Amino acid sequence: MNSTKVIKLDSVTKVYKDGDRTVTALDNVSLSIEQGESVAIEGPSGSGKSTLLQILGALDEPTSGSVNIFGVEPFQLNDKELSKFRNETIGFVFQFFNLLPYYSALENVMVPLLLGGVSETDAREKAKTVLDELGLSDRLNHRPSQLSGGQMQRVAIARALGTEPKLILADEPTGNLDKENKAIIADLLASVSKKGITLIVVTHDQLLSERFGRKLRIDGGRLLQPSNEKVKDES
Repeated sequence: MNSTKVIKLDSVTKVYKDGDRTVTALDNVSLSIEQGESVAIEGPSGSGKSTLLQILGALDEPTSGSVNIFGVEPFQLNDKELSKFRNETIGFVFQFFNLLPYYSALENVMVPLLLGGVSETDAREKAKTVLDELGLSDRLNHRPSQLSGGQMQRVAIARALGTEPKLILADEPTGNLDKENKAIIADLLASVSKKGITLIVVTHDQLLSERFGRKLRIDGGRLLQPSNEKVKDES
């Protein structure tokens, strides 16, 4: 079967100004990722992991180099086109959940659907279905403050899945959870990757990274492992 490279970074560099200093967050990074691949990105704090994820999510533009995501060069789009592309193509999961505090679990999952033009009736049904699949049917009307950390992260994953994205990006999705909930979220993300969704996770969690098909390490803004190296399947 021919592989399909759906994400391509070519010589991507990101430079920030910090007062009088120039900080190179990413240094000439080239990377290709296939359709449906699951990738864990590891590295010490300040290594460039989150900057790389921000660029992959078209949230931060590189200083130089090219980015192609599912055949689109996102940084060539105008603001309206870019917002539409992100909403339709990419789901985001964050360490601190980023849920709207005064919205219920159901409403949080509905938000990106409504922004994408889905009717309120259809958005509600879709959100209910996804939350039910993640074992949260009894928490639909609970606000984030009424949920445990693991439940909040499952709502965040449901929100990411609701728009049926081609790509999910997760930044330390188990970093704020206890051991039991880390295992639950690791299982959940592993099941997501089996649906053919391309999944890229930044993590320090070995339990999580071992569940992924490929592991990359970044340090000092540079990839230290060849981008085509895959983890052996030990299952």
